[in-house]
Amino acid sequence: LAARRAELHAAAARAIEQLDAEKLDERAALLAYHWEQAGEVLTAAQWHARAAGVAGFDSPVEAVRHWESVWEILQAAPASDEGVALRLRAAGELLTFGWRVGMTHERAAQIFGVGKALAIERGDAREQLRLHNAFGLIHGLGGNPQRAIPHFEEAVGLADATGDPELRWSARTAFDFTLWLIGDLARAQQMNDEQIALAEVDPALGIATIGISTADSLWHRGVILRDLGRFQEAAAAFQRADERARRFGENEMANWIDFMRADTFERAGDASGALSMARRAIESAEKIGSVLGRVGAHASYGMACVLAQQWQSARESLEFALELGRAKQSGLFLEPYYVAALAEAHLGLGDAPRARQLAEAADEIALRAQMRVAEVRALLGRARVLLTLDGVAARAEVESILDRALALVHSTGARSFEPQIHVERARLAGLLSDAPGREQWLRDAHSLFTEMGATGHAERVAPLLESPR
Repeated sequence: LAARRAELHAAAARAIEQLDAEKLDERAALLAYHWEQAGEVLTAAQWHARAAGVAGFDSPVEAVRHWESVWEILQAAPASDEGVALRLRAAGELLTFGWRVGMTHERAAQIFGVGKALAIERGDAREQLRLHNAFGLIHGLGGNPQRAIPHFEEAVGLADATGDPELRWSARTAFDFTLWLIGDLARAQQMNDEQIALAEVDPALGIATIGISTADSLWHRGVILRDLGRFQEAAAAFQRADERARRFGENEMANWIDFMRADTFERAGDASGALSMARRAIESAEKIGSVLGRVGAHASYGMACVLAQQWQSARESLEFALELGRAKQSGLFLEPYYVAALAEAHLGLGDAPRARQLAEAADEIALRAQMRVAEVRALLGRARVLLTLDGVAARAEVESILDRALALVHSTGARSFEPQIHVERARLAGLLSDAPGREQWLRDAHSLFTEMGATGHAERVAPLLESPR
């Protein structure tokens, strides 16, 4: 009976292949099912791989389901060159989708170990690079960027040994991003400049190897420039990134660009711009279904709501993003920012104990991850909570926190936060009835905001200069 059933499935598969020869992409999942039931493991795996390719990054959950099938059914299959090559490809694809939809570090390490052994055995530098790139991103986007660095360094070594621009660009695009994450802005900018130069020669670099075009380098430039306090240049970089991503049909990347643009509007003090862009990001992220995109979009909306003082919406969005990211172990690369914003949302809602707890937690998360620019944001959150809840009694602690934040700004170059620090110093001076000090801090803040192009913040500070407290 089992043999007869297998024969029927094989016959059904052959009939579909013959009758629907022009629609095989659409029938790939069905063909994978029939060949698997027929016991033709390698053929089934090939059709699962094709179905995964059809699903692609716009349907990541579906793509992962098919790559998991490839990985599992080939595990016990008789060894063959074609089967080993396909399983090696599945390893890279599973890790690549893992940082998008979530994957435990234990599962990722297991796949990486098997995949790397296969790649080394075959002498396949390209697949080794893909594995290191994806595994590094699982660490970095999961909130542990320092663990990602050695993987990117090894990928760069592999790529440079080939001299191939495609591999050289592919090995570095997650590297400059991770350097930005840890607050090494100078090195991130230098590497990004090299990436941009390669991209000018061939904008399609990266697509064949890691499935991402050089639009990635352009939005990385945007976030680096944003942290440096160069908002107009950042906006131009994001615009170019968006145009290039859409040129190559990269809907997922367009979503990343949207929520990073929303974060940039928020940093510049433009609440309406941040809210609008974050809503757009949520719409596309929910359509695609990527955990990374959903976490980033909802958190961006929450941070925009904090700026707009929409406290309840901020709390709901930020809590949703954090719960999703922690459950799936994905999208937590900006966790200190999210937790600091959530502390301020609770402060606005009048929940003093929770605000205090979250403000301290944001600082601890940034310190643990060694994310120096994120630490500045966390310190600002702590200062705001303490000034609101404890006032003059917290003077010494607030001064120490703001000194620490300013030192980090100077050491990293993250000038976008410097005028925000001045605003908090002005608040403290006001509480101390130091009118001249308050005015000077506000004037310094307004000057820097204006110089940087952070017009929303500049407009908020201007009326404060007319007020005595």
